[in-house]
Amino acid sequence: MLLLAHGSPVPYSELAEGLWGEDAPQNADRLLADQATGLRETLGPGLLATTAGGYALYTGPDAVDVGRFESLVADSVEHRHAGDRVAARAALHSALALWTGYPVEGVPGPAARRTRNRLRALRLDLRRAGAELDLELGQFERAAADLGDLLRSHPAHAALRELHMLALRGLGRASEAVASYEAFTRYGEPSPAMLRLYGELRAGAGDGDHVGIDVRYPQGTPGATRDAVSRTLTRLLSDGEPAAVSLAQRVREDCSLVLPVSTRPALTLLSLVMNELPFALLELADPPTIRATFWHTVPPEEVRGLPDPDDKPVLVVLSPEFHGRLAGDSSGPDPARFSLGDPPEAWYCPLGRRTAPPPSEPGRDLVRGPFTTRDLRSLRTPDPRSSAIVHTLPPDDSLTLLNPGRPLGKRTSWPLITYYEVALTSQRLDRDLSLPSSGGGTFAATAALIWHIDDPVAFVRAAAPEVQERLFAHLVEEGGRITRRYPLRRATAAEQALRQGLHTWPVPGLSVTCEVRLTPDEKPSSAARARQATTKRRGRRAP
Repeated sequence: MLLLAHGSPVPYSELAEGLWGEDAPQNADRLLADQATGLRETLGPGLLATTAGGYALYTGPDAVDVGRFESLVADSVEHRHAGDRVAARAALHSALALWTGYPVEGVPGPAARRTRNRLRALRLDLRRAGAELDLELGQFERAAADLGDLLRSHPAHAALRELHMLALRGLGRASEAVASYEAFTRYGEPSPAMLRLYGELRAGAGDGDHVGIDVRYPQGTPGATRDAVSRTLTRLLSDGEPAAVSLAQRVREDCSLVLPVSTRPALTLLSLVMNELPFALLELADPPTIRATFWHTVPPEEVRGLPDPDDKPVLVVLSPEFHGRLAGDSSGPDPARFSLGDPPEAWYCPLGRRTAPPPSEPGRDLVRGPFTTRDLRSLRTPDPRSSAIVHTLPPDDSLTLLNPGRPLGKRTSWPLITYYEVALTSQRLDRDLSLPSSGGGTFAATAALIWHIDDPVAFVRAAAPEVQERLFAHLVEEGGRITRRYPLRRATAAEQALRQGLHTWPVPGLSVTCEVRLTPDEKPSSAARARQATTKRRGRRAP
């Protein structure tokens, strides 16, 4: 508060209200005096003065960044009034360059909160003024980029939206400007100026095919899902219409994109969307709803007669004219896959499903899958301490371990790839069992089996079911072959022989540790009792 007063005295009452609001303590004057003492010790002599009713802090004209900021803003306004737009834009750029983080961040109290709100509102106004100057100077690319960034956090700001439309029109991207307007209508009523601009844009957008991509994410969608959708749409658009790649990269957030395409790329893109997009979304736990509209001109704001998304994440919509072309062109999808809306304004085809990923193959321990994808980059990067991904490698479908840094080298699109998620965490099984000794006796054994996957590719390739039971069965069989060579009195030697002999296990890709404790079983086994009974019978003398 003292810094922002620029050397003018600030009364005690104003300082107390700014620090504590209506909850100022009764000893506020004493607390202010203590803080002033600490401030003097920090700043040194001659800066903080005690006045008749408060305090004043004397600093140089450039000591406070807010002062420099406001001075540059005043310079920009003066240059603009004088008609020097270049100097005005330069002064604004210098003012905004001083901005880092939030103003008075971490400072408590009502005064700090009011100052934060005022300066943040001022910064937004300055960024809008900078965009206006960019438009006046013909810097449409910079204006479109800055305004697009602002609209991601202020989608309902009408003035920013109108400037964004003007910037896109200046770049010759009328279809995108139309989409920007239509996105705004979800948040508020357009102004008369926006309505006039929208009419001009639609009239000047021209004929020809247009593709609209509308993406809506569920609340709380994680960033990894948004990134995966952005990469998928970028890849599809780059294959069908390379000029649209920069647009698709914006679909990390809710958005509407409209782009013009020629007839042949439009049909190619339609096939890609229908054949690949639903499968890509199946890999996501909570996919967005995507409507892909293929129209013979700029798509209308609203198409009636379409179904609700329900459990279908993708809805492909065609204008009647566009649908009519499919019958005479074998490169596009089968027109019979589409249904006519009611009223019959468009044809539509819902695709995909919102179900959980397919279950793992029966009996497959530590492995989830198989799943499929066409873009390995859409998968979440596994934590190497606990999981791995094994996938097929085109063209021979051999198995390999996913390299998150360069999945399949530089290529981003392949035929359908199968992949498995492999758990690398340790597993444990504790069981009691009996193992034979020499002479017909039995060892009572307590066994602990501990294992983890150290070769995911070998483990997936082996497709071994019921790993736990296979390991235990191997312990019983091979352990029995070892212990039956030792009498009960040599339990310690039998334990050591088990540790040395159980080093090969029947499941590839596993690292297994086995700990066994043996004690003589005082109660003879049924087999031993049978042998003893036979011996006694054979030893009896005939009467």
